[in-house]
Amino acid sequence: MRSGVERASTREPCRPRKAAAVLTGTQIDDLIEEARANRTPARDVSVGGCAGATLRLTPTAAVYSMRFRHAGEPLRIRLGDAGDWTPVQVRSAGAAVRARVEGGAGVPDPAWIALKRSALVAKAARGEAVVVQTHMPKNRAPKTWTYRQARDAWVAHLEAEAESPAQIYRPDTVRNYRSVIGCPAMRALDDRFVSRSPAPDVAEAVAGLV
Repeated sequence: MRSGVERASTREPCRPRKAAAVLTGTQIDDLIEEARANRTPARDVSVGGCAGATLRLTPTAAVYSMRFRHAGEPLRIRLGDAGDWTPVQVRSAGAAVRARVEGGAGVPDPAWIALKRSALVAKAARGEAVVVQTHMPKNRAPKTWTYRQARDAWVAHLEAEAESPAQIYRPDTVRNYRSVIGCPAMRALDDRFVSRSPAPDVAEAVAGLV
């Protein structure tokens, strides 16, 4: 089974509790503290505001997921730990995850979900770049450049060409290229390894640029 996704049992005893209203960040913090203090059994709580957005509470963890049925099968798609997500991000990214699956694009992998979250964070920060971890610490990082390293190397190459006697590139051209590939939308890819940045993920960042 793909990481971050599990096929929910059709007879799961733990179903999302219907929320009377859309839960706020404070209410979610209270639920997490209650589960930790009372050592209550694992349970799912509907976040509200996005069909399927769910918070799984245990005495030691709180994890956001999207739960819904697709093609006759129940799915649980992990978004991430509650400490890393705001309810607004969960609803927005959760809706995108569900739309992707129901649109026939398949279940997104954790890297896609991480990129979606980083785009939301960058938007909220008015264009500031945000570092989002792209691989688990237990996994060896691939021997390749990150997007940041590749961008810096390419810009250095362009600048050298512009300063050469042949002046293959004009300084204005270099400045234009540098501003495009280094804009806030593209910096969301800075810590992504180039070898692990498939076209759909890059297209997501380019959409923000556009």
